[in-house]
Amino acid sequence: MRPKTECACRCRAGESPFRTFRRVVAVAVPATLGLEGEGAEPRTRGRPRERGGAGVTGAIRLVAAWLVACAPTATAAPDLEALASKVRAREAGFAKTMADRDHAAFATFLSEEAVFAGRSSVLRGRAAIVAGWRPYFEGAKAPFSWAPDRVEVIASGTLALSTGPVFDPDGRRTGTFTSTWRREPDGEWRIVLDSGCPPCPCP
Repeated sequence: MRPKTECACRCRAGESPFRTFRRVVAVAVPATLGLEGEGAEPRTRGRPRERGGAGVTGAIRLVAAWLVACAPTATAAPDLEALASKVRAREAGFAKTMADRDHAAFATFLSEEAVFAGRSSVLRGRAAIVAGWRPYFEGAKAPFSWAPDRVEVIASGTLALSTGPVFDPDGRRTGTFTSTWRREPDGEWRIVLDSGCPPCPCP
């Protein structure tokens, strides 16, 4: 993905940077030199000022500052390893809510528009997922557990894939989960997609 850029100049709607540059120069240079119109003599407070000199230097500085302000600057590339570690920790924390039987904490790991695709149904939205998973939090012992064994983050640092084994209460592997995490506007990672393979005789 190409690095994001931003421009500090104030261009009019639909106006190209080149036209903006010409407009700024046409206004700023005569003003800096003290000229009111074509052929006018430079003016100062109380005495005439020769063309050039400090006025020209000021105009050059003004134009140079405009060029620097309008130069696109690439943002620093995200640290993907650090982000992957963050997502791994979030996945582990998500799994801990099941072990701790903490249904309320479980909800905090879900994006508002999350989708959980099960074997026979699909739950859409945080509220539906929280309600659909409530039975799994009933009782003293968790019906299953999971842990991430692989996390990958895309180049922009906004989405991540987490996958790993699912175990029954006796520690026997019964499947594999796959979750997609998204870094949301508040900077926190939350699940937007989740699915798992059917129970299988995994090694």
